[in-house]
Amino acid sequence: MPKDQKTVSEFKAIRPVEFTALHSGQNPNQTRIRVERSGDAGIYHEVAIRGLKQGKAIADVLVGLNEKGELRVLVTSDGDGEGDHAIAVYPERPRRQMVEDFN
Repeated sequence: MPKDQKTVSEFKAIRPVEFTALHSGQNPNQTRIRVERSGDAGIYHEVAIRGLKQGKAIADVLVGLNEKGELRVLVTSDGDGEGDHAIAVYPERPRRQMVEDFN
């Protein structure tokens, strides 16, 4: 199998996983975390991590690459996991240059 086809089939094979979040064995708000692939196979291979309360998305984090190939983490704000991402974090950049605010 050519490398590109292997990469696409590996991406398509990733299945969502959802679980109850815990901190010190506790979860007072009954928050759940869902991790799933995101993007178009062969074009964008990203992972979405969502925080859920009573089935409603309260946070969305998207991890992937930007157009320059930098690792980028997009994050929503204000408890709105369905809204636009508010910031981008670039972990490979120096600390003072790693956060981009979209507001």
